[in-house]
Amino acid sequence: MDKKSDLYVYFYYQGLSLLNDGGIFCFINSNSWLDVGYGAGLQEFLLKNMRPIYIIDNIAKRSFKQADVNTVIVLIQKPVNKLEDYVIKFVAFKKPFEEAISLDVLKEIEIANKPIFDHLLFRFYPKTKKELLEEGVEYLEETELGLKHSVESLPYIGNKWDGKYLRAPEIYFKILEKGKDKLVKLGDIADVRFGIKTGANEFFYLKPVGMNVKEVVEIAERDSKALIRVKNGAGWEGEIEAEFLKLVIKSLKNIKSPFVELENIEFLVLIAKEEDYSTSMFLKS
Repeated sequence: MDKKSDLYVYFYYQGLSLLNDGGIFCFINSNSWLDVGYGAGLQEFLLKNMRPIYIIDNIAKRSFKQADVNTVIVLIQKPVNKLEDYVIKFVAFKKPFEEAISLDVLKEIEIANKPIFDHLLFRFYPKTKKELLEEGVEYLEETELGLKHSVESLPYIGNKWDGKYLRAPEIYFKILEKGKDKLVKLGDIADVRFGIKTGANEFFYLKPVGMNVKEVVEIAERDSKALIRVKNGAGWEGEIEAEFLKLVIKSLKNIKSPFVELENIEFLVLIAKEEDYSTSMFLKS
């Protein structure tokens, strides 16, 4: 766990340590730990040591008007004995709390045991401890769903609770269900890593002048030393050899289909190695 994860676990532990066995505690805090990497430690701590009952969000209105971050309400019980399994209820209200919450609505949520997406006031998704652990652990190569190792003994790396269970549309879960035997993790078939971190996007991200990216690619295929006129966001405009200009997707918003078409790419990125400084007309200048 990193320092942020340790801090989250510390504050939760301090509050929960004051509870009597069977007692219930309510936290209202940032929702960031539900999705980001440093929240994995808190997810693991709650699943293995406590009994989270509800995780409640409001996707229509922030709970605190002046807050800079979105918050969630987390209702947690301190079990008398360690529980092998239990259900956590993820609830996202579609209208402000003052409009959505009533005794009847709370009763509906209390008795619900299947996902609800089409309710006017809220969406509901139940998940068991076992399911959340299975989705959040890292399996060893010889391990399949804990057949050779207990799921609680495997390293927990986290899961996107907010993005999946509080916000993902119904179609997401239908695709997972119907394609469960055909889908594989992206990491199993591709090298997944962070994109290029330039440190100065306005300088390194470029747009061709007088042509589009597809035309740049065609020129580069014929002559890698050809000079391409480009401009950047810092106000510079000039010519750079085609071999140092690489295709880059700056935002997925511009991608309209599962396949990346050259017509949908707007930007190039300047990439050059140290040894290129002696050969590039642009870099020498």
